[in-house]
Amino acid sequence: MPALYILVEEGQREFLAKLLVARIAVERGYDAIVGQQWLINYNLAKLPPGIVLAKGMNKAQASLFGRARACGHLVAANEEEAFALCDRREILRLCDPTSAASCNLVLAQSELHRDVLSERFDDPASRIAVVGNPRADLLRPEFNGLYEAERRAIAAEHGRFILLNTNFGSVNSHFGDCLEYFGVCVQTGVVDPTDPTDMATFAEWCDWETRNFAEVVRFLDDLKASGRRHKVIVRPHPSEKLDVWNEVAARRPGLAVIRSGNHVPWMLASDLLIHTGCTTGMEAFIAGRPAVSLCPGTTRWHDIYVSNRINPRVASGAEAVEFVRRVVDAGDVDPLRRNELDARAERFIAATDGPLAAERMVDALDRLRMPQMPDRPWMPLPGFVGAVTRTDMQVSKFTATVADVTNDLARLAACAGRFADIAVVPVGESLFHLSRQAPTAKYAAP
Repeated sequence: MPALYILVEEGQREFLAKLLVARIAVERGYDAIVGQQWLINYNLAKLPPGIVLAKGMNKAQASLFGRARACGHLVAANEEEAFALCDRREILRLCDPTSAASCNLVLAQSELHRDVLSERFDDPASRIAVVGNPRADLLRPEFNGLYEAERRAIAAEHGRFILLNTNFGSVNSHFGDCLEYFGVCVQTGVVDPTDPTDMATFAEWCDWETRNFAEVVRFLDDLKASGRRHKVIVRPHPSEKLDVWNEVAARRPGLAVIRSGNHVPWMLASDLLIHTGCTTGMEAFIAGRPAVSLCPGTTRWHDIYVSNRINPRVASGAEAVEFVRRVVDAGDVDPLRRNELDARAERFIAATDGPLAAERMVDALDRLRMPQMPDRPWMPLPGFVGAVTRTDMQVSKFTATVADVTNDLARLAACAGRFADIAVVPVGESLFHLSRQAPTAKYAAP
């Protein structure tokens, strides 16, 4: 059986979509090993050769790719961080040349993504496949049932509300202040401190977030001054500190700060999503939910995110309040400009209809020349370890149990009306083997 190793970093964002990929791969005859990237990374030499499906191509991935290839694996990558991007420079910033050189196959989410990444490859036609992104699959009508119970529970508890999603990971970073966040960007290769253009870009980035933050607060005050009694729920990005938003909410009755649970049911339960360039604006568009981008001032940064290209845009808090009045109060759908923006979206995200992106992804992986696999059940090699030391942040990013995986697979099966029962066996801490038959041997204890 061919082996497919699917690495996960951000559980809330990635895991369910990657389980969908794993499930389709198993349906095609693969053994899928899916879970925390740190454990797979540590054990690369102790895993039978297969395809390593990584979550990106930045500088931090270059070491992984090189070691995986040295251990006999093939390497494929889908860029999670590019899901929200439509700007050439920012897409290339995520694709480190060293990673590009050692990656067997890149799974691009759109024609635009492919065209930009082609600049990094001598033979893009054979090494880049446009497949879409399985995160978008889960927003398609056939998977509406995935979130219905949570959506109803949210609606029952909170009633009608406006959802304000924020994404200020540089000026309100959980890593600390802007200088500490800058250090993280340097470490991962996102910013080169010796490049004046990169340094200027980072400063622009922080300035853009600062202006957006101020306009978001202005919107909250303008909404209150308008006399409307809409409940507003702020959902900060996981990269942000909550303390700042709790202080904002403490001075504004009717404003709640909530980050628990999956973000999609909150988006589906809301009357309107307001954001400043957040990925959820794109997700709302795919799901057919109303959303508006708050884009104050004139800057190129407004145009690098897909959500700002396919959501209606307003330039101020006052305009956002007027949008609330028209769309939420009066039920006017004209401001959403759905027909106009639908055609534009096709350039930025593929596979929103027809075969699932997850299916197209496995189709592309099938075309790789697979490593020779022994004709026996998959199991790790001697010396495999079932747990590695992780930071508190890494543990919070992704931790899962067999029960979690089994439940999520059942939810996917109920929506898709397909997928026969499969075996789910823990390989180690938050790492799982999905196969058609249960293995006969036990793995290393986590």
